[in-house]
Amino acid sequence: MEIMLLDSSDPVVAQAAPILATGRKWTPQTATEQAKAALRHRDIVGQVQEGRSGLGLGASTPTWSKATPSQRRKLVLQEVHRDEEAGRCAQAVAQAKQGKWMAWEGIEKRKISWQELWEMETFRATSLKHILVGCKTSLTQGRYTWRHNQVLKSLAAVLESRQTSVNALPPPSSRWQATSFVREGEGQANLTSVGPGAGQLGGARDWKLVADLGQKLCFPAEIASTNLRPDLVMWSASIKLVYIIELTVPWESSVEEAYERKRLRYAELAADVQQRGWRAKVRPVEVGCRGFVATSTSRLLREMGVRGKVLKRGASGCG
Repeated sequence: MEIMLLDSSDPVVAQAAPILATGRKWTPQTATEQAKAALRHRDIVGQVQEGRSGLGLGASTPTWSKATPSQRRKLVLQEVHRDEEAGRCAQAVAQAKQGKWMAWEGIEKRKISWQELWEMETFRATSLKHILVGCKTSLTQGRYTWRHNQVLKSLAAVLESRQTSVNALPPPSSRWQATSFVREGEGQANLTSVGPGAGQLGGARDWKLVADLGQKLCFPAEIASTNLRPDLVMWSASIKLVYIIELTVPWESSVEEAYERKRLRYAELAADVQQRGWRAKVRPVEVGCRGFVATSTSRLLREMGVRGKVLKRGASGCG
């Protein structure tokens, strides 16, 4: 409201803008002025590359000089939020214990509710890491195995549903019908439907899936002979393609380490499979012991063609 009044074309309205009562360390007027200065400076700098997507491939935003009044207000609010978030992150980096999450790599962003924060209050002891991943008693009693299998069940359920959907489709050589869109208020689209180019499973209709749950998994003899037991194996004999999926539930700061360790563990098996005329894709996936899903897990689901609400539901279920 203050921005709208200050930017009014009527000088009387602009001068009548109220002065909001705030604390000593932060005032709305100072924050908005700093945001406007940053936006004007961004106009001078011009378009820059962000991330690995390349120049010009990111989301385009209107420049300050060409933005409408409503767009300017939105830009100012976004800049204020960005500046406040940067301040919180800078403070977190300087905190030895509370800021350890800043060192996590390969973890999907996640919003934490106040209820979850209150539930974490009982775990303020420094022994949390020992309790969740380093307790020998919990290991011998099978608690870590139970937790791992619960996550594996959720992941296997999503992939099994995907496998069933793909195998039920017409042969890949048949002509695909155009995608039918549903107008707002006229019903719901099928969230588990598979398009001709969605995912890496669309090239076959004979996918099989085995999971290391309830019984000792044996690697398919038609592919290779090994004593290794991946958590999930998904393969198609028609296109000679096998996915070797290994799940880890590590401490969140050890996600990248777990990924590399499991990838190297199955590298020799993948080479043996390829020598037998198959294509092998080793896919280590991780879900943190506190429920934070790694990017490797979301990447696997997208590769399998899981999209939209199904992707979010599958990732949250694994967490």
